Amino acid sequence: MSKNFDEIFDECVDRINRGEGLKECLASYPEYAEELEPALRTLLHVRDACSFSPSADAKMKAKRQFQAALGKLEQ
Repeated sequence: MSKNFDEIFDECVDRINRGEGLKECLASYPEYAEELEPALRTLLHVRDACSFSPSADAKMKAKRQFQAALGKLEQ
């Protein structure tokens, strides 16, 4: 039974989430590579954007700003 695009896309997402590279996944499905690549690259960009974590300095600055704002409210 041949796989459809959605099944192949899901499989590639799983493989990438387990640490496999984009190129390896695309190489497994050369007949779908042209369609898969932009979809998988979008997935990677969204995943990277969602995993953003501010630096320790940024966290400290935000904490100080928050505490200063609280201090103003208490006055």
